[in-house]
Amino acid sequence: MSTDPAAPVSRSQRKERTRAAILDTALTLCEEEPLAALSLRAIAKEVGIVPTAFYRHFESIEDLGLALVDLQHGTLREALREIRQACTDIDDPITLSIDTLIANLKSHPGSTVLWQIKERVAGPPPSPAGDVSWPRLGHA
Repeated sequence: MSTDPAAPVSRSQRKERTRAAILDTALTLCEEEPLAALSLRAIAKEVGIVPTAFYRHFESIEDLGLALVDLQHGTLREALREIRQACTDIDDPITLSIDTLIANLKSHPGSTVLWQIKERVAGPPPSPAGDVSWPRLGHA
């Protein structure tokens, strides 16, 4: 892929850039309020797309939330995988993994675990019957 901004961009590249912009924008907006409080229109306005274009990338705000979790978990999983692969016989992979997680949380305050805790606490309101059922990844 060319780094020249004037170079022609394919449709798939534009689509991927827009998807990444939606994810980045949603995560930034989540620093001020929970995902459940964000509107699709607010995200679209910040990204510079029409609201209907959001649906080309995500089925709903909930789908966007799952994509954010997947993205953040992927980054953390990759860092932990690199630690395990780099460990020698005398290294303790658990201690190194925990140290890496703590360093990640300190350097990225909006990162995976803290973001998920905040979203879980501020998530959707309970149903009228008081029974809250949380969606499970990989299940309909």
